[in-house]
Amino acid sequence: MLRNLFAICLLPLFAFAVNPTTSELPNFSQLNQNTKQELALIDNLIEVTEKNLARQRKLKREINEYIALQERYMKNTNDKDLGFQLVKSAKEVLEGIKDQNLTQIMDAQFMSELAFFSSIADKWNSPRL
Repeated sequence: MLRNLFAICLLPLFAFAVNPTTSELPNFSQLNQNTKQELALIDNLIEVTEKNLARQRKLKREINEYIALQERYMKNTNDKDLGFQLVKSAKEVLEGIKDQNLTQIMDAQFMSELAFFSSIADKWNSPRL
């Protein structure tokens, strides 16, 4: 008896709460517009992230090239062309790190080394008076 009373009195209330014709449903046309904006934001974020990832991969290749040049130069410190390539590579790596705002996460000694070699590259590239 009590169960029948519950079914008669309360079930219509539950049906009202999930009835898609109630006035409490949000405006779906506005929601769809907001959802499209959110998707556009996510697409933009993905695009920026992919560009950053590509730049970071390029920087990683440049660092690996710098390390390889450094190892080759240490075996033959008299090779001026190799020394020039080393300081040029250091300058490119340092600029890449700064461009991507990664200076804070890099080892201070590594950054100091890059700055030293980069300053040599600057001297070589400066016009002679």
